[in-house]
Amino acid sequence: MSADVAALVFVDAFLPPAIGTARLVPPEFVDELCALASDAVLPPWSSWFGDEVMRDLVPDGARRARVERDMPRLPLSFLQTEVPVPDGWDRRPCAYLLLSAQVYTPSAADARARGWPVAEIEGGKHLDPVRRPATVATALLDLERAMLARP
Repeated sequence: MSADVAALVFVDAFLPPAIGTARLVPPEFVDELCALASDAVLPPWSSWFGDEVMRDLVPDGARRARVERDMPRLPLSFLQTEVPVPDGWDRRPCAYLLLSAQVYTPSAADARARGWPVAEIEGGKHLDPVRRPATVATALLDLERAMLARP
């Protein structure tokens, strides 16, 4: 069973191209991540950037432990995976929520250039959906309203 997609909201994400395929991991990260692999398997995402980064992203220790427990170990081949981009995906209403400006500002700028509504959570961090779920939910609802208001 498939469902029609009414709209798309990208949250702290790299944007796919209009057509073709999209890599799951941008090429500029592949070499660094390959070095972390053991037996052709990547460690959980939470360990890719060091313990201090995870403590910053999710300060609450119990919540961080729950998040880390659910993170899978992925095969090294994940770094080279490309997925087909559905035809016409970008003709649906789209919006962008920027959390971590240091990494995703170019994607937010691309979204603005496409005429999409864009919101930013000041001082946001990539795992704010875990750390500040109400703030993220409010921003997403605001983006939904902005998309619905467009012709």
